[in-house]
Amino acid sequence: EEAVLPGRYDLLVSLGLLDTVNDVPGALLHIRHALERDGLAILGQLGAGSLPALREALYQAEPDRPAARMHPMIDIRAAAALMQRAGFRRQVADHFPLKVRYGSLDRLVADLRDQGLTGALASSPPPLGKAALDRARAAFLARADADGKVTETFELIVLTGWG
Repeated sequence: EEAVLPGRYDLLVSLGLLDTVNDVPGALLHIRHALERDGLAILGQLGAGSLPALREALYQAEPDRPAARMHPMIDIRAAAALMQRAGFRRQVADHFPLKVRYGSLDRLVADLRDQGLTGALASSPPPLGKAALDRARAAFLARADADGKVTETFELIVLTGWG
């Protein structure tokens, strides 16, 4: 394989990976350095506005000692600032909410697993005990509307930058 040389690429695309790295500013800097002048980077990721119902349900499951069960996510303003800090000459940060309805917490978690969106933490917390899992399920369903479904939000952030 060839090494990535500075200024070699006119287009770099990353979909769903940037939000899982430990050093987002460093990754953005490497992406910018890999672009030719006027090269384009298009970067898609989940934003901090994602999964509020799941976050609340997990907090309710362990209110006294909540464990870190979800990796940190970047909000739209911070993402734009990171693009600027990485030295992109022009940058655009857009975000789009995607609303999805679930009848149970278990179905949401199964969908996240199927999409490879679990297990992003460096060290996994211990699994929820039965009582905590029951509290999480109840807290999730407490947000249900009249038809028994909970609307969950996935905030899709798209960063576009020119090298």
